[in-house]
Amino acid sequence: MLKFGEKGYAGDAKNPGAVHDLFARVGGTNNSGDMKAEIMVKINSGNVLLDDLWLWRADHQQGGEGIKDRRNPVDTGLQVNGDNVTGYGLAAEHTLANLLEWNGEFGQTYFY
Repeated sequence: MLKFGEKGYAGDAKNPGAVHDLFARVGGTNNSGDMKAEIMVKINSGNVLLDDLWLWRADHQQGGEGIKDRRNPVDTGLQVNGDNVTGYGLAAEHTLANLLEWNGEFGQTYFY
């Protein structure tokens, strides 16, 4: 899991944090075994800009063979816990529970 910030940190609206051009993949790069993650990316701080995130639970292996039987388990792609978080270009695929959990307030998304 990639974690940005600490819970309860409000951040700074005049100088926001930023996560951009992030690609995260769980499994699928080789046939050596299953990978797993409860949450791929967790944003705890407030006043953060997210731009161009692609969070992908592998749905096929290296040779193109499909994933079966809940292999490479991921529950949640993106979890936002901070307030005033803005997302541009967010994508999450193939998770087994929620693609996105937005727990913060006053957030916005553009192109999800």
